[in-house]
Amino acid sequence: MKIHIISTPNENHGDLKIIFNLVSQIKGEIKFSLVGSFLNEQQYPRFAPKFHVASDKTKLEFEDFYEYCKEYRQYIDNKGEDIVVFITNVANRRGYFSAADGNNIFVYTGFWEEIVGVKKFHAIAYNILVNIFQSLLEISHFDNNELIHTKNIGCINDFCEEREQVILKLRTGYICDRCIEEANLKISNDELIQLYLLIQRIRENFMNFDKVTAILKPEVLIIDNDGNITIGNKILDLTIFQKTLYIFFLEHLHGFEFTEINNHLEEINRIFHTVRIHSLKSFAKRKDKDKIPNSNSIAYISIGNFQFHKTTLNERLIMQIGEYKATFYQIKTFQMENKNGSKSVFKVDLPSRNIKNNFANTQIQKEITV
Repeated sequence: MKIHIISTPNENHGDLKIIFNLVSQIKGEIKFSLVGSFLNEQQYPRFAPKFHVASDKTKLEFEDFYEYCKEYRQYIDNKGEDIVVFITNVANRRGYFSAADGNNIFVYTGFWEEIVGVKKFHAIAYNILVNIFQSLLEISHFDNNELIHTKNIGCINDFCEEREQVILKLRTGYICDRCIEEANLKISNDELIQLYLLIQRIRENFMNFDKVTAILKPEVLIIDNDGNITIGNKILDLTIFQKTLYIFFLEHLHGFEFTEINNHLEEINRIFHTVRIHSLKSFAKRKDKDKIPNSNSIAYISIGNFQFHKTTLNERLIMQIGEYKATFYQIKTFQMENKNGSKSVFKVDLPSRNIKNNFANTQIQKEITV
């Protein structure tokens, strides 16, 4: 199934590109193609005279929008097997956001900024996907179709006359049982899953989770004199290897390329010995049953084993402080620009003001040599 996204020459191509990227962010059986305007400035007045002279106050009939879709089909010799989505800033007389007639769809770009502000492109993309779903269900605005719910139930096929109803529809991404049953008869599983996942992905932008996460800022990370690491009020349970690697990266927030790790084995070894000595002291006090690694075990932290220790460390962080919170503290890969281009760097992307490092000042770490 191919979806052609078309417009008139006066549509902003940058805006179209944003919308296209949103609807095509999950790949599958449905293939999206951004056509934009298929008419040049000379052809536009002749083949689309109503749109050529349209102004902010112009309101056209539904048929005018479908005719433009048919004009495009004739232009590419497509008789109707693909879906054509006409994105337009020209209003229609019924005040609809969108409508479908068979495989021809138009989506109006007006109003959305007043309703959802900066999320207008997400709303337009959402509307495109809903209309594709309705087109595949063979729903037409000319029909009195029972799948279009005049009484809103939170389904994406709700009619939605009021602003509040529109916002609810954007937030739910819900498909009712009746519409799912019909979809199972008319839409392939692959197409249905792709559409559903796209709708869910875009729907997330209308939840208020971003407002909640805005107040969830990284807490201070404390490394004490013994090399123990605390985030907030949580003391991390890490192995000596994990502590060593983590302290090393926390003391070098600029990060390192993969091949640079072996150049710093002396420093890593020094951190390891310090952490190990304090762990031995703690072991003696607590009679801890955990095995303390041999002094020479630092050889394991090298290029050959770095990925393993990094992965297990990041997994430990998720297990102990939660997936969302762990994103602030994990060792991740970043693309860094320099005069020679870009390079991949491993680093902890945490502001230095969020780190209180007492371990760096301990005498034992400074005095021990390899």
